[in-house]
Amino acid sequence: AAAATTTPETAAATTAATDTTAETTTEPAATTTTTAERALTVATWNVAAINNNPFEYWIHSEDESYNKLMSDVQAFISEPGDKDVRVKEVFTDAMWDELKGKMKSAGWAGVDDVDDLWQDDYRRRKIVSGFLKDAELGSKRLASMPDRVTNTIRSTDGKKMRPTVINCYEQEFTSIQDWWTQWKTFIFDTEVNGKPVYGLLQPIKRSKYPAISMAEEAVSLPLQTLAGAIFDAILVHMMNSVAADTWQPLRTQLCEALNRKKDSRTLDILDQKYSDADIVFVQEAASSFVEAAKAHQLGERYAIIAPASLDPKRDQNSLVLVKKGFGSFEEVDVLSELKDAPI
Repeated sequence: AAAATTTPETAAATTAATDTTAETTTEPAATTTTTAERALTVATWNVAAINNNPFEYWIHSEDESYNKLMSDVQAFISEPGDKDVRVKEVFTDAMWDELKGKMKSAGWAGVDDVDDLWQDDYRRRKIVSGFLKDAELGSKRLASMPDRVTNTIRSTDGKKMRPTVINCYEQEFTSIQDWWTQWKTFIFDTEVNGKPVYGLLQPIKRSKYPAISMAEEAVSLPLQTLAGAIFDAILVHMMNSVAADTWQPLRTQLCEALNRKKDSRTLDILDQKYSDADIVFVQEAASSFVEAAKAHQLGERYAIIAPASLDPKRDQNSLVLVKKGFGSFEEVDVLSELKDAPI
């Protein structure tokens, strides 16, 4: 079945599976064999460590409540009908006034300019056709950028998660107002590694994302915060509309099956199904995956080669696993030479 997409650029909430035997991500590309002096068996797997959205994929499940949820989300996005209400009916003027005050207290410039955009544009948009499906909004990264930075933050005292539908946030929302209270507290009153969460947000540069105008670039901090709040509010509203009693318990089940044990399940799959590979290339692995791999029985059979300096900010690292006894090799660190290269 076609699934609604889940990134903030296209903005629908889709899925994962409730079956606790489900695997954590799409498995490695099929192993291939080439011939040189002898056969070489190689596997490659992008494990997408940064993705903590339990609704990312619509996966086979026998749970009727899960399947109904996913079908109803699809219908909400594809044919919203009279559910395609104005943004102001979901993220209200009162919420905007509170957010505006918080951003001014944070010392951000341009909040009054964003107020004009709210009054003249954003509050009037339809939540599906005018926001979730707005391709230009996606190109500007106004909702996806704050999600990327604040969805799941790794800190010295564990993971910090934004109150949203699309991660493994552990507290429930009794209402959209309850969600809003938790969201404000997280963004403006929670510190991560000595810095408030809002302090992690970065301006959106027109040089990298040319869809954004010069005027929007100048106010991109408060503007992306508004867009992120609208985005999260719409997702909570949508889920409460289609599955008020089931979506949060389902999310808990999905996170337990697919997210919280992701490293160990990924390593088990590699160990049990791809043990014939001489070399395994792993992309977008979290830094925690490196130590987990070394401690796993997989580490007894493979040399785990990681960058000399792991990426602490994006936490997306490329690794090479080489079967021990395969042959001699030399590790060469080229990342330090590439760190300032344009992306």
